[in-house]
This record gives sequence, C-alpha cells and structure tokens, in this order.
Amino acid sequence: MRTPERTLTRFQPLPSDEAIRKYCLGGMIGRSPKMLQIFNLIERLGLTSPTVLITGETGVGKELVARAIHSFGPRKEGPFVAINCGALAETLLESELFGHEKGAFTGAIKTKPGKFECAHKGTLFLDEIGDISTAMQIKLLRVLQERKVVRVGGNVPIDVDVGIIAATNQDLKESISEHKFRLDLFYRLNVISIHVPPLRERVEDIPLLAYYILDRLNRIGHHDQKEIAPSAMRQLMDYNWPGNVRELENVMERAFITTAGPIIERFDFPSVCGSSAAVFPEMTVRMDIPFSDARSKVIEQFERTYLAEALRLCEGNVSKVARMTGVNPRTLWRKIKEFSFDKRNFRKRQNRRSVLESELSV
Repeated sequence: MRTPERTLTRFQPLPSDEAIRKYCLGGMIGRSPKMLQIFNLIERLGLTSPTVLITGETGVGKELVARAIHSFGPRKEGPFVAINCGALAETLLESELFGHEKGAFTGAIKTKPGKFECAHKGTLFLDEIGDISTAMQIKLLRVLQERKVVRVGGNVPIDVDVGIIAATNQDLKESISEHKFRLDLFYRLNVISIHVPPLRERVEDIPLLAYYILDRLNRIGHHDQKEIAPSAMRQLMDYNWPGNVRELENVMERAFITTAGPIIERFDFPSVCGSSAAVFPEMTVRMDIPFSDARSKVIEQFERTYLAEALRLCEGNVSKVARMTGVNPRTLWRKIKEFSFDKRNFRKRQNRRSVLESELSV
C-alpha cells in the first residue's frame, strides 16, 4: 500500500529515477493522498478487466489513468485505442466506432474496421462519453451488452473482445436527471468508478509535477538548464489551476522559453478564472469615502468579476462553477441574485465577451 511522503522541503529538481520510483505510476505523478488512492486502486485491479468510468475536469489526466489501467491489466499486450467521442458528429462517430462497409455512404470507397475491432483483445478508451447523443447511446449499449458490432452498411455481427474504459468531465447523474444520458448505459459503464481530483485539491503534488516537467524541459533544452526560485514555486502553489495539469505544463513551458537566465523567478498565468491577477482588474481607489466602505466596494467588484468569469467559462452551469471554484452552490445562487446575473445569458456561445462586459457594468 502506498503511503504519502511527509513533505517536499527543497526546491531543487528531483532525480528522475527517484521520482519515477516513488511518485510515478504509468505516467501519472502524485504524492497526495487522493492520487495515492488512485494508484492503489489501479494496482488492485491487477489481473481483472472491469469496465471503468473515469470522471474529472478537463486537463486532470483522465487518459493517463486509462493508459495506466490498461498497462497494469491482463490486456496490456493488446492495443490501447482511444477516441474522443465529443469531437465527432454522430454519423462519423458511428462509423469510427463500428466501422463501415464499402459503399455504405458517399466517400466510403473501401471497407474500414472500427475502433472496437481495432481494440480487439485490448482496451478501448471512450473519452468524453457524456457528449454522445441518445441515439448513439442506444447503439453503444447494445454493443456493450452483446460484445458484437455490425459495421455501418453491413449485416454480419462481428465478435469483439474489448476492455472498456470511459471518461467524462460532465456530471452524468445530472445528465441522467435531465434525460440527456441513459441510466442503463451509466450502470453498464460505472462498474468501477475513478474520480481524478483537480490540481487545486492536491496542492502538495504541484512541486513534484513542476520538477518533473522542468526536468523534461531541461533535457530538451540541453545547454539551457533552468531552476525554479522558491518565490516562483509559491506562485504555482497559490494559483487556482482551472486548466489543471495541462495548464501547468503550458505555464511551465512558457516560462522556460521566456526566461533569459538560469532561474525562473516568476510565472505568467493566462487571463482565465483562477488567477487573482487576471480576475482582479486595476481600479482607482476612492479617497472620498470611509475605508470600510471603500473596502466593501473593492470586494464586491472582485466577487462580481470573479463570478462572471466563472459563469462564462462554465457557460452558466452553476454546478460546474461550484466544482471549479470550490464555492458552495447556495452561496453562488445568492451572489447570482445579488448581482442580478442571468445565467442563461452565459450559455450563449456567440458574443459571450460582450455579455460578460454588460453584466459587469455597474
């Protein structure tokens, strides 16, 4: 059983072999209790091959978890095939998953096996499973039940022996209550559930992840070797990381490229929710009112800006805002009412910036 280390006290890059031996599993890095629980669960799966549902925000590393499950399971000698279900239109997704026969539709100039067939004796990773249509859910459920696929334009069932791992950044239980996701498919997928925590909930992993990424960048940079100053590391640990590990990689790479000297003394964060510098705009301090009144106005403006940006990023979904910010949903609803925000406006994909600016105007 893995146990968490006490503290990481020094701000020098850890030796890569030590990091891999103590804190790495199948490409995942972590020493926090939540990540160690995931590592232990993956190791306990051992020789079994259950259907697994991985949940977590965008950028937390759900595919890394899926690959680790595959590499530790009985299908590790077989292929690992991944497909992003949310990136494809329904008709194209059906062809990609189940394959098609020659002449099945315009452009089908030859027979093509689908992802299920390609993953035979291996693992199929269905990413963003929450984005597929209801009609596609029915077809997928049938394949999972019968372990047979019929290519588009074909009639012959084809046996497939595939381990299934699905992932989503959505709350499927909420989607079920809204009749957007089938309950029977959820039960079929949710045999083993793994939730990957956001980076802000495992702050103790940030130094280790940063050193690991920096070591990789130093290897690529060859002579351009860099280290992280303690003050810069504190920046990383204080940031909210709405983009999670994927964002950390981008921030680290940007700092590595733009820093002229050997020491990274500060990091620049993108203008998204989670950075206090990004959401707290410059303002003129009023000296004609008492200090307490001025402070209240500053706090109110900060809360208004922060909440508006969070609603914009989550397209008006209060549940997602609560998960991203860590603010209680009841508090969010109270603030939405207090600021007279109409969360439906944030769902519009067009002109969202102009909507945001109008909501922020006092």
